[in-house]
Amino acid sequence: MLCSTLGSLLPQSKFGQAGYSAANEYLDAFAAAARRKGVPAIAINWDDWSIVGMSVSAAIEAAAEGRQYWTGLWPTPAQGPEVFTRLAGNAHARVVVSIEPVETMQRGIVKLFGGKSLST
Repeated sequence: MLCSTLGSLLPQSKFGQAGYSAANEYLDAFAAAARRKGVPAIAINWDDWSIVGMSVSAAIEAAAEGRQYWTGLWPTPAQGPEVFTRLAGNAHARVVVSIEPVETMQRGIVKLFGGKSLST
């Protein structure tokens, strides 16, 4: 199990984090390549976490500076072990783990950037 980011599917949510995004894209591709060779690899595209992590720090900093920041419904650390248990033996090379539908997050991020889609 490789821990990647939902930013692989929503790159605008990781705007300005090219290195982070590239590293996680590599994990996604590595899991897919391993799976094609018969290795039971899986990349988990995690949403941001509530209570802990880089996104929480960024949201606090943005609030202190009066800037907007996308904060959706994020999984809690207590939910993490259940995800690993459920995904053990999964047949997919890549799985998205999020509380909110990806489409909801996409709309929220577009709104945050003034209605401009940053997707390619």
